[in-house]
Amino acid sequence: MRMSVCVASAAALLSFGAATVSSADPLLTSGIGLSSCAKLGPELKPGAGLDHLPNALLFYWTQGYLSAANFFLLNKYTDYIDVGTVMEPAITQIVFDFCKANPDKKPISAIDKFIRDTQKVAAKKSDAIDLWEHKPTLAVTTDAATSVATADDVKWINQCVKDNKDEGAKAEVVLKYCTCMNNKMDNNETRSITQWEKTHVAERRACDRESGWR
Repeated sequence: MRMSVCVASAAALLSFGAATVSSADPLLTSGIGLSSCAKLGPELKPGAGLDHLPNALLFYWTQGYLSAANFFLLNKYTDYIDVGTVMEPAITQIVFDFCKANPDKKPISAIDKFIRDTQKVAAKKSDAIDLWEHKPTLAVTTDAATSVATADDVKWINQCVKDNKDEGAKAEVVLKYCTCMNNKMDNNETRSITQWEKTHVAERRACDRESGWR
């Protein structure tokens, strides 16, 4: 009987969490952290530990969310949260108190505040790596209404982004600059954008202005 109650409780928690984020649009984040505070808050029991299913579901979701946040913190600010020091009692209490005071909000807001406020661990720049060798979303435009990016365009723009990754500009600015330069080059050009820009100062300055780089 106890097992049936636990299973039913888990199903209920997962169902209202999923219902909250159901949408035709792509989701950036999902899980119990996006459930309603009005529903999750009363289910939490500070002091009951991981044996209480809602506490466990929230804590394990939070661990994953913090791990994902650390990739951003490492690459953006060169620091991170020591996930090993984040314990269930603290997370349960934080979300319980937040949801009690804000039943119209979502638990993720309490975790976001925790991420902002908690002390970070300093890291080296070399720790901020991209495990998936992520390539920026490519958008190639010309004077025509629309333009399709060829494999060659993708290759040269990605190489340009790589060449300029340590120049101090934001990734989206570098991508815009490289795309602009690629659009100004002749389709038969064999030099890379980095090589070509050295002999095309006017085009480089125009793309600087368009991208907001310099």
